[in-house]
Parts: sequence; C-alpha cells; structure tokens
Amino acid sequence: GSAPSEDGGTREARAAARETYERDVTKFGKGLMLSVAYSASIGGTATLIGTGPNLVMMQTWETTFGEAPSFLSWLGFGFSYAVAMLAVLWCFLFFAFASKKLPSATNARLKLLLRDLGPYSWPERVVTVCMVAVMLLWVTKKKPLLGWGDMLKEATGASVHDYMPVMAAAILLSMIPETNPFSSSERSKRDYASIGDKAKAVGAKGREKMRKKQSGSGKILEMSAFAEVAWGVVFLLGGGVALSLGIQKSGLMEYISRALDFLKGHVSIFVFPLIITAFVTFSTEFVSNVAMSTIVLPVLANLGATQANLGLIPATLACSCAFMLPSATPPNALAYGSGLLSVFPDMVVAGLAMNAVGVCFITLWSIFVAPIFFPDHTTSL
Repeated sequence: GSAPSEDGGTREARAAARETYERDVTKFGKGLMLSVAYSASIGGTATLIGTGPNLVMMQTWETTFGEAPSFLSWLGFGFSYAVAMLAVLWCFLFFAFASKKLPSATNARLKLLLRDLGPYSWPERVVTVCMVAVMLLWVTKKKPLLGWGDMLKEATGASVHDYMPVMAAAILLSMIPETNPFSSSERSKRDYASIGDKAKAVGAKGREKMRKKQSGSGKILEMSAFAEVAWGVVFLLGGGVALSLGIQKSGLMEYISRALDFLKGHVSIFVFPLIITAFVTFSTEFVSNVAMSTIVLPVLANLGATQANLGLIPATLACSCAFMLPSATPPNALAYGSGLLSVFPDMVVAGLAMNAVGVCFITLWSIFVAPIFFPDHTTSL
C-alpha cells in the first residue's frame, strides 16, 4: 500500500527539482544578459572611441582646450577604471545570478560551435590586420611611444587627428579584393566557398555579392555597406555639436558656468565631482547617453582647462554608467529586447546597485587617477 505514495512522492520531488532547475536557468540567463549589457558600457569607456559619449568628450576637449587627449593617456586612465568596474560587476552577477547546479558546456559542444563559424577567411584576416594597425597608430600617435603624429605635425605643420588612421583603413579595405589574389590553394577556395554560402543566405544582396565574386570585382568594403551604418547616431552627434554651439553663442553657457562656479566654491573638491557624477548618471537613465553627453559636456568643459577632472571627465564616464533602464544606453535596450529581463525588478534593482558603485568609482578615479594621466588639465587634492 506504500508503493503508490512513494511513486507520488518521487514524481513530486522530480517536478520540484525540474522547477528549481528551470528557475535557476532563467535566473542565469538574466545574469548573462545583464553581464553583456553592463560590460559593453563599462568596457567602452577604456578607449576614446569606445562609446558615443567618449567621442563627444574628445571633440569637446579639442574644441575647448585646443588639443584632444592622447589615445594612450585615456587608455591608461579608462582601462584601469574599466578593470575595477568589471571586477565588481563579475562579483555582483556571480553571487546574484549564478548557480552551481547548471551544467557546464562540454568540449564537444564548444568545438561544434567553433566549426559552425567556418574557416578564418581572407576578408576576416585582412580586417583583423587593419584593426590592429589602426590601434597601433592610435597608441603611437603621441610620445612617449614613437610619436608619429607629433613628427608629422612638426614636418608639415598640419594637425593630425584620430580619425585619420580609420579613414586610411577604410580606403584600403575599399581597394582590396574580397578573394585572396596571392593564393590559389585549397584553403583559399574553402574560404571563398564559405563566404559564398553566407552570401547566398541573404537573398538578392547575396546573389549580387556572388556575381561580383565570380567576376573578381568584389571588394572587402563596398558602398552597399554604408546603407547599414547607424546614421541616426551620426546625426545625433552632429546635432549635439550644433546644440553646444548654440548654447555658447546664446550666452546660456556663461550663465550655467557662473552657477557651476558658485556651486564649486561652496563645496569641497571631492563633493563637486560626486554631485556631477550622480546627477549625470541618474539623468541618463531617461535620456540617451549620447544626447546627454552632447548637452552637458560642453558646459562642464567651460569650468576651465585645468579642471577637467572635476566636470568633463566624470560626466563622460557617468554617461556610460546608467544601468537601470532600457532607454539609457544601446546595450541596455538590446538586453531588454531579449525578452528575458523585466524592467522591474530585474534591471532596476541590479542597475541601481551598479549605479551606486559607478558613482563612487568615477569620483575616486577622477580625483586620484586622472591627475596621473592628464597633469596639465586636472586639479589634484
């Protein structure tokens, strides 16, 4: 008479275990979505071209102070901040969302995923070389590493900007054929077939791509690629520059600067960037981070050439430190679009915790670390 009850108990236990497992999988999936979104925003702050606000900051810095910060200086400052924030993010997501009961990926599964990527094709190799070359040119533009930009400026008198290596790489990619002109090996043919299979999957555009491949006229970068550029972001950046000029010409910049000088004169050097960082961080939750940066950075840059770490630098980092709402940053919007996350409590609770950490870290880095990398444009304690 006890067997049926044991069978019933076993089924209930299995059902409870399955429910717990599914709940853990869902929770882990939420953690993965948040980790991708948050790490994309944090990691982008490490370089001058990593995020939209960083690009706005670079333009504002050059317009206000006469010369943009070097790629290497910002890399040292931003990378140290990004590493610290990513370490905190990993700890937070690991303890809040991970579970030891989840199965790990097997080597066979990983090898299958790697095989599905196909061979490392000729265009992929060329693009990789171009990316590495552009990064090296950015890093070595100013002294102490080589300083080719400084030497070119001394020799010609012309200004050297960070967009020049990118434009050179784009022009080069528009000239290099999509098939390897130096090899007729079996591997080159496999690369050709692999790219052809990918092109066939996209319909009419794929057929046009295949036609150019067969005729040998296809290039790695063609005009059709520009149709996929996020032109809205480009116009937003340009509109932000126009808006900042309007603020300056109308006299509003001077009025806001006086108000900021008054605030700065009545609070300590530690509290002022803390207020700026907190204000920008939580304001960016409701406005695009690029739009916010185009509005506030030109105003804060007007504080003075030797006080970038009190306003311009912390505000730039704060624009990429909004983690609570989907509207704050593009990575947040993509993570929310996965369908795994809800605004509340998933994003709001986790984002509020990371916002608080970010405000503290940005303030500390602006006051203590920024003077090391930007001694001419910062004020130390």
